[in-house]
Amino acid sequence: MSVKRAVAPQALVRGGTTTSAHDNQLARQREDTRRRRAASDQMRAMKRMDPSGTVLKTHRLGGQSSHASIVLALKHPKDDVFLDWITCELIQQGEDHDPNMELVLNLCCPRCILTEGRPTGESQIKIHQSNRMFYFTRRPPKWNKTGHIWVNPKDPNEVVTLAGTIDMPEWASCGGLGCQWRFTIEDSVVHTR
Repeated sequence: MSVKRAVAPQALVRGGTTTSAHDNQLARQREDTRRRRAASDQMRAMKRMDPSGTVLKTHRLGGQSSHASIVLALKHPKDDVFLDWITCELIQQGEDHDPNMELVLNLCCPRCILTEGRPTGESQIKIHQSNRMFYFTRRPPKWNKTGHIWVNPKDPNEVVTLAGTIDMPEWASCGGLGCQWRFTIEDSVVHTR
């Protein structure tokens, strides 16, 4: 009787080259990234041409693996001052009528990026609603006076259409090696310890 082993697909083959399946996957990802950036650049250019008349509405959340933008205000632990802004991605996995549908919040740890100097890939925090309960509402956060459009106070060229507000009453922490950042979210404001 022979035993067959399941072998994990490898990107590298003998001689140091990559497989064609891996190269094709990377090419698809690069093309998707290029297409999304071009669409985002076009939306920003339209907003810059007519800031008062242009309204960007992309806060639709629904459908297979759809995503929307969320901006979190990083509050000073002791003062009522916003130190920075975290642009996040809210992903809906599954259809609205699916009982297994859940939301996933992707954000970068500001401590890892600023103090540790880690690249953004290593500082990613992915919070599944099934593991750490958070709540999404479609209304804009109270701190944003411009409704669903947010313009970065530090960089007016960064314009984001907000999908809504996040509340996460439980404490969460960054999973980065050696990072001790702990946070909770209330009305899209990040409170830290």
